Amino acid sequence: MRYINLLLLLLCFTISIGCGGNDKNPKIENKKAIDKGDIKLNGKEITLEVAKQFMRKPNLGFFKGYTVLKDPSAASLLARHGEINGGKTAIIQDGTLFLDDLPKLSDEIVLILSKQKGGLVLSGLKEISDKQAEILSRHQGSLNLYGLKNISDYQKKTLQKHQDTLIIKY
Repeated sequence: MRYINLLLLLLCFTISIGCGGNDKNPKIENKKAIDKGDIKLNGKEITLEVAKQFMRKPNLGFFKGYTVLKDPSAASLLARHGEINGGKTAIIQDGTLFLDDLPKLSDEIVLILSKQKGGLVLSGLKEISDKQAEILSRHQGSLNLYGLKNISDYQKKTLQKHQDTLIIKY
């Protein structure tokens, strides 16, 4: 189990820093709209329009450089990623959704995203509430919360109830 967690962690880290020469990792430059052939980027917020663009090309599987997700409609559409894409992405075969640059999410958005069928990478989160820990513990699929800096004993105990692969720091 530790070996699998380590492999997932290395995969997520590799994707986060880029794989050298792989232009499928679009980056944001000066908040200009950029079209890298995968997703048009307009700033750093995942809006409903950005989510719709992603759903047209779901094999990308992750968002790099996006730091805000406030729109419940966008979150709801993204949570259907694994279902719409037949549970597959180009990166991992379990429909993993990579939202690893989001440092903070509301309880409402966490509840919506927790319904994602497949893996969920929220490794950019620095802290979560007790309510968010309870919600995420019920997520069905692998869960990466490796970026958590402040985690209470209650949150640790709650997250340990998660039934699939869980990646967090202790």
